[in-house]
Amino acid sequence: DFEANLKQNAQLAGLSSSDVDACLGNKDLEEQIVSRMKESSEKWEVSSTPSFIINDGFEKVEGNRPYEEFSKILDRALNKAEE
Repeated sequence: DFEANLKQNAQLAGLSSSDVDACLGNKDLEEQIVSRMKESSEKWEVSSTPSFIINDGFEKVEGNRPYEEFSKILDRALNKAEE
């Protein structure tokens, strides 16, 4: 039951049961999130989770990466940003 697990985690993070219910029932917010997700997915051709778009498309990182590899990618992006 994903909803029960989600509520439990949200409550552990400090949300009340009514706050969780209000969030889950907020259809406007849901539509905004889904719309933004679809728009970004199409713009950046995202096809996996997790995916990271760095510096407005300078680098796209898809899938689970070891820390060392992710660190090198971020360093490369930081160096490019400093140029």
